[in-house]
Amino acid sequence: MAVVTKYAGSAKDPVAANLIPAVLAEGRLRAINIPALAITTGDSIASLFYLGKIASNAVPLAGLSTLKHGAVTSVNDADIGIYRDGVAVDADLFADGIDISSAGAKDPFAAVAVANVGKQVWELLGLANDPGVEYDIVLTIKVAATATASIGGAILYSKK
Repeated sequence: MAVVTKYAGSAKDPVAANLIPAVLAEGRLRAINIPALAITTGDSIASLFYLGKIASNAVPLAGLSTLKHGAVTSVNDADIGIYRDGVAVDADLFADGIDISSAGAKDPFAAVAVANVGKQVWELLGLANDPGVEYDIVLTIKVAATATASIGGAILYSKK
């Protein structure tokens, strides 16, 4: 075993030449506040629910964001991803297969793996560089709703 000193991406290693990305060192907390949005009986498979916008250079704050929901009976498979101009860029980038059939709360960034925490949206998408655009955050139900309930909450991210 050895004693080690390691630096996170938000702390500068004194021997490193590169500066820390500003979004990691000085990012400011931002929130998308989502007022109650109804998912109603008869909303079918592939129905889309737009929750807000996020910049490509934003860092999603997994574990701090919360999407509260009533019991949307039968919807045991829903995804949260990003769209641009009405077209899916990655429909389950942030959450894949979440169950909202019973009342509760979910992390809208549940699919962001620990290894990807602190990455900007464009990095999560696997892009070579930041396209400098805004994306829509969209919840897609993958099972038809057989009851009416509301969803709402706050999606938190940091941005320089």
